[in-house]
Amino acid sequence: VIKGSISKIGRALRPLRLANRIDAVRELLEALFATLPPMGYVIWLWMMFLIVFALIGMGLFGGLMFTCSYGAGFPDGKTECSGVEAVSSLGFIMPRAWISPYYNFDNTPTAILTLFRITYVNFVSNMFAVVDITYKNTSPSPSYSLHFSLYFVAYLLFAAFFIMNVFVAFISDGFRMNQGGTDADISYNKIVRQIDTR
Repeated sequence: VIKGSISKIGRALRPLRLANRIDAVRELLEALFATLPPMGYVIWLWMMFLIVFALIGMGLFGGLMFTCSYGAGFPDGKTECSGVEAVSSLGFIMPRAWISPYYNFDNTPTAILTLFRITYVNFVSNMFAVVDITYKNTSPSPSYSLHFSLYFVAYLLFAAFFIMNVFVAFISDGFRMNQGGTDADISYNKIVRQIDTR
């Protein structure tokens, strides 16, 4: 079993061997790998934005995103969301529970996970859940707190678009800086770039 998997890894790495023989591809890969260390700074900056916005989100929305699983709409709240609800159309009884959505701002890890989801997957459902917030231990009401949507606008502008632009800028700058063929050319380009103040 191990012998077969090693040969599969060797076959997977075969294009890299081929790329090492073609000068243009080798220079492209070297320039790409040279941009990886500066990417650490961009990732660090993005993590700082993520933590700051997670803490702001916890301060604004922590413990407020709860809703009743069934029945108990606004202005009812946690106390009315106990027991069971008889559903005559379905013909059975549904238990009630005071629950928080999976993506929320109740603690730091889930707030960071929520912001990560907002950045890359879907922010609309989270924004609607936040905009519907009323008061602590009170059921949500549609579009009750529209001003909370500014939090998502600010996060998407600063943490998503700004960081993406910095990321692309670092990659393009790294490619431009590593265009020289030799190490002396690369060092010369770095020095000229530091001196150039345009």
